[in-house]
Amino acid sequence: TKIYDPKQNIEGGIKYMRLLLDMFGGNVALALAGYNAGEGAVMKYGRQIPPYRETQEYVRRISARYNSIINPNLPNIAMKVTKKEARELESNPALPLTAYEQNAVTIKLADGRMRLVNQ
Repeated sequence: TKIYDPKQNIEGGIKYMRLLLDMFGGNVALALAGYNAGEGAVMKYGRQIPPYRETQEYVRRISARYNSIINPNLPNIAMKVTKKEARELESNPALPLTAYEQNAVTIKLADGRMRLVNQ
């Protein structure tokens, strides 16, 4: 009842997420989409993630965080590149990323270091 009370706000968010998970048969992506865009939007688009850029990015971002919690080794997983590709990537300075850039990937360089690059 007091949305600005942190305890009540968190408890309410948990209850709402549980309702969404039940509504969408345990599908985390649809529950996240419902949490962001509203369950009506998910239903409107045939129980799919709505085509809203903000919602699609929210589901991608939160899913990545969730996966990194349930699989702590995830940051060690990266796309493999050849030595030639690694040299090319190393020679080009990485551009700063914006908060919602969707085309960034992590690569593992030949020497084992990880690097975030734009495609």
